[in-house]
Amino acid sequence: MTRAILLSLCFGCATVHSTLMDAHSSSLKTQASTDLSCPKEQIEVAESPENHWTASGCGRRKEYLLRNPNCLAERDCVWEPQ
Repeated sequence: MTRAILLSLCFGCATVHSTLMDAHSSSLKTQASTDLSCPKEQIEVAESPENHWTASGCGRRKEYLLRNPNCLAERDCVWEPQ
């Protein structure tokens, strides 16, 4: 019983983390598409420690700071160019 509860908690945490990462990646691709003058489909993003992210595409690259790391929806994420 305890094992089943622990597994459920772990799965729930993984799902929340995955949802956050999807929102973060998608919103940064939208922001970077404008900043880099590059189609969203060509933008690649990578997370670094401390809510710093890098977006690159079309031969350009830009660093960002995620101001609200708990955003669950793309429209709620706020990116500060570095």
